[in-house]
Amino acid sequence: MKTLNFLQLPKSRLAGHLLLVASGNILCAGLAFLAILIISRTVSVSDFGLFNISISVILMVQPIINFGMLGTMIKFVSSHLSSGRDDEANHVVKAVLVIKVTLSLVMTALVFLLADPLARHIFQLPSLLPLLKIAAWGILFLSIFNYVKATLWAYKRFFAYVVIQFLTDTTKVLTIGILFLVSALTVSSAVSVFALLPLLGIFLGFIYFRDVFSTKGAHTNKLYFQLFSFGKWLFLSNLGRRFFMYIGVVLLARMLNSEAAGIYGLALNLTYIFPILVATLTSVLLPEVSRFREKKQFTVYYWQSLKISAAFGICLAPVLFFAKDIIVFFFGERYLESIPVFIWLALGFLFFTFTHILRPVLLALDKPHILTYTDLLSFVAMCVGCYVLIPHLGVLAPAITAFVVNMFGMVFLGIYTIRHIQRSDVLMASEMDSVLTDYSAT
Repeated sequence: MKTLNFLQLPKSRLAGHLLLVASGNILCAGLAFLAILIISRTVSVSDFGLFNISISVILMVQPIINFGMLGTMIKFVSSHLSSGRDDEANHVVKAVLVIKVTLSLVMTALVFLLADPLARHIFQLPSLLPLLKIAAWGILFLSIFNYVKATLWAYKRFFAYVVIQFLTDTTKVLTIGILFLVSALTVSSAVSVFALLPLLGIFLGFIYFRDVFSTKGAHTNKLYFQLFSFGKWLFLSNLGRRFFMYIGVVLLARMLNSEAAGIYGLALNLTYIFPILVATLTSVLLPEVSRFREKKQFTVYYWQSLKISAAFGICLAPVLFFAKDIIVFFFGERYLESIPVFIWLALGFLFFTFTHILRPVLLALDKPHILTYTDLLSFVAMCVGCYVLIPHLGVLAPAITAFVVNMFGMVFLGIYTIRHIQRSDVLMASEMDSVLTDYSAT
């Protein structure tokens, strides 16, 4: 069986997929940066903090709505398609849609109804109330849009994914720009744009996949049970990772003020290129790595992952050196405090990159629980670190805590993964194969 070697990627179809998705994601990240730039230079620092809190709420609840279904869907659908079971793959897609819509509607209703106590007692910012009600709709629409994107990844329709994402983000930037030109860009209108624009991507995605939903046949209870059985570990893992990223904004707003949240939020937005690139690798490599069966394949992937992480570090050096000039040029001197925050966050994301490139390996080896334990412990450590350090270090506390936690997480997962590979003679994704066999037999 041919071993995946990153040094040979330029000659493979896999390389084409990686380059396409990476280029599209970077382009869309640039559009998102432009939108954030316009908003940050138009509203006050305090209002920008309210904007970041609202967007953070939308993003933080996505793992709850997801419940591990998107990663599970990609694995199930990829395996069905590789075996020629197209109808079974379509049934999985439709079953996940039912789960996603149900959970999304419940969460949207909860956030909308609880907006007042959330604003007054959790965030202690009464002015956040109307923004949270707008953000509640963003929870629903972003959740379904994420489902559309995951479906495109599962079927390896990467070009369609890039086009739909680009059209959605371009429309978002144009809308923000028009609001700015007519002097109608406020924190409320900005949150509204971010909350409602995923509707465009949903519409385009469902048009593209209308043939999938025409598949006849009902979903069995056994299928739902299998989806939830595998997805529960991914759910807890994603929950820990997402809360880990955004809990700093929430704690700064609660323990200091919305201005501190705005300063930290700007630095966090500037580091989005790292999770975007990591998501690119994960979305393209997960279906590939899930088919590995030999020790050599996993070993080569592991050491090449280290090389990719080192390459990220080399590329990051000039950005860190010119961080002050970049932030002052684009956002102005009122965001000077964001500079050291950005540097600490960026350094921490180097460790983040390596650990997340390893995620497909641990999933393929039927070790999702290891990821879950690591991610949940990281979130707890982040909360404790922020709570202890914010009174002393202020806005720097979450960034320094994230750096330390990411470093220890990388060391643990790196050592665990390579030792597990070395202890095994032949590595099989046995649990996943048995699940698919059971389902196809129903």
